[in-house]
Amino acid sequence: MKLSALIFSFMLLVGCASFDSDPCFYTFSSADKEGLANCLKAAEQDDAYAQGKLGAMYYHGYGVAEDVTQAFHWWERSAEQGVPEAQYKLGNMYSKGRGGVLTDYNLAVHWWSKAAEQGEAWAQYKLGSMYADGKGVEKDHEKAVHWWTKSAEQGHDWAQYKLGKIYADEEGEMEDYLLAYMWFEIASSGGHVTASKGKEKLAAKMSKADISEAMELAQEWSEKHK
Repeated sequence: MKLSALIFSFMLLVGCASFDSDPCFYTFSSADKEGLANCLKAAEQDDAYAQGKLGAMYYHGYGVAEDVTQAFHWWERSAEQGVPEAQYKLGNMYSKGRGGVLTDYNLAVHWWSKAAEQGEAWAQYKLGSMYADGKGVEKDHEKAVHWWTKSAEQGHDWAQYKLGKIYADEEGEMEDYLLAYMWFEIASSGGHVTASKGKEKLAAKMSKADISEAMELAQEWSEKHK
């Protein structure tokens, strides 16, 4: 599942009651001086969604000069008011050491956790990866699976692939070829190329009966999560 900058901006936009009442809707062009002024005014008056959108504009250079420090500033203000998309983006900044801050996995986990608990799929995926790798938190494969599953249920194919991978690990505590094949099948059906390769490799270690059962599990899961 790819989340482009434009899609992220749209996700922030839908937080408003309507586009007509959104002070930041028409500010993705540098020619829209009035729109930018209205968006900035709303953000300065603590409109959490305007702050989040302004952060996206500065990060990607939409209508303004690209400025990751300003992006961090506005995302932080938005995140502190509970906007999950901004919390996710703030976690990204801390994980990469961008926007004038040093890399801090603890703070990345802090903000991704807040966004994940509100159902932000990318934050759930990133949080699961932190638990799997032991970055910013103690390594915990069960919690990694928990958050990847939450993300996978929203159609996040990288989370689906990671679930397949962790269950396919012969030396791991979560080894389960049926579940591994199931998740690889779910991810690959959505176009995830690496999951397709993982499924092919795993098939060589499984019986036809087991593969058939795993396919049925994938079908049942897909029908349940349409």
